[in-house]
Amino acid sequence: MPRVKAIQSRMDRADPSVRLLRLLHRAGEDSVSGQAMADGLGCSRAAVWKRLSQLREIGYTIDAAPRRGYRLAAGPEDWTAPGILARLPESTPLEWLEVFEEIGSTNDEALRRLVGPERAPFACLTRVQPRGKGRRGRAWQGQARGNFYGTLGLRPDLSPEKLRLFPLLAGLRLADLFRERFGVAAELKWPNDLLLRGRKVAGILCESVADGERTHALAVGLGCNLNAPTEGLPAELRAHATSLAEERGRAVDTEEFAASVLEVLLGVWETIRREGAAEGEVADLWPRLAAYRDQPVRILRETDAEEGILAGIDATGALLLRRSDGSLRSFHAGDVSLREG
Repeated sequence: MPRVKAIQSRMDRADPSVRLLRLLHRAGEDSVSGQAMADGLGCSRAAVWKRLSQLREIGYTIDAAPRRGYRLAAGPEDWTAPGILARLPESTPLEWLEVFEEIGSTNDEALRRLVGPERAPFACLTRVQPRGKGRRGRAWQGQARGNFYGTLGLRPDLSPEKLRLFPLLAGLRLADLFRERFGVAAELKWPNDLLLRGRKVAGILCESVADGERTHALAVGLGCNLNAPTEGLPAELRAHATSLAEERGRAVDTEEFAASVLEVLLGVWETIRREGAAEGEVADLWPRLAAYRDQPVRILRETDAEEGILAGIDATGALLLRRSDGSLRSFHAGDVSLREG
């Protein structure tokens, strides 16, 4: 599948431009001298000036004052690879990041990279995603700029059983992030949709390559409505969708959002690798962050549908439905909606 040329050539976490932006971010409103930058990067002041010029070319406003140094006055309108990496901790395990202007599917791109020799973990992000995917082969509307479309690529080398809680834990932690960092009352609609006031704002899609016993490649995709107006969505989706900017009443810093999401997903990956840690955290987060708890719901599957009270989840992450006779039935897949009437 052809792809549009990347905005920024692939950037590693240790690239000097990333380290330079990190120094400027840390300084805040203060200036950083050219010599301090040169010392921090282990290079000449001429090399620092060259890097600053490159950052200005991709949209960063960097003020310079004699005898004071340089100050980051503003960032570009759209996210950049160095800008996102600079907002991640220096200790991040993310090896590299690439931002595209347009690509069909970041999950497809990540899986393509994962079957090759690329270092992992890595991330592929795009400003426009015309062929985004949702669960069960559905399309994700990704033509609008100003939203988040991205994928974290991992090489787990773990059994599928050990990875079963990844999507659920990722959704719960992202709901928690939305609440703590962005001030909105996000909830997780099992298994992988994030809701704000009952309307969808984001969705998670995990795709993998496995041989039955081991998962060799895992693409963790997230699509989130950030700043693009929902009026641009198809009519059948508009009533059920919202954006983070609409709910909080102001625009979202896309680089801050991207870095925050990647940090959360990388943290989920670390938790999954620790035996038993994911199960305990899911049990703790579910009562506070799950949508439709103890409410009448309808679960629609490809072959049937059933109604009952959403009673919780079991240790495997399966949804528990309490039926009218009081018995519990577990579901590992299906679409959940509130039951009307």
